[in-house]
Amino acid sequence: MSTIGIILDLPTIKKLRAHFVNLSKNLESQLHKTESSIDEVSKTWRDENFLAFKRRFEEDKERLIPLSKKISDFERDYLAEIERRLIIYLNRK
Repeated sequence: MSTIGIILDLPTIKKLRAHFVNLSKNLESQLHKTESSIDEVSKTWRDENFLAFKRRFEEDKERLIPLSKKISDFERDYLAEIERRLIIYLNRK
């Protein structure tokens, strides 16, 4: 793992990790809320335009779910490791 050219400090990493956690949670939450709303509307609204919108949303959702996972993975696997190493380094000083 290389951080050449990047200045890292513990508060910044913690803040960035929190931002990524919130981003992932908000994305998942909004997808779920939108999906629930579309399902509710689809009980009574079945015209061509709505069905096309619903199909496009499903396509978008299939692309956004992996994005949310990648954001979570990056936070957990990469940023958490940087934070761990910084803590070790700072405690050695």
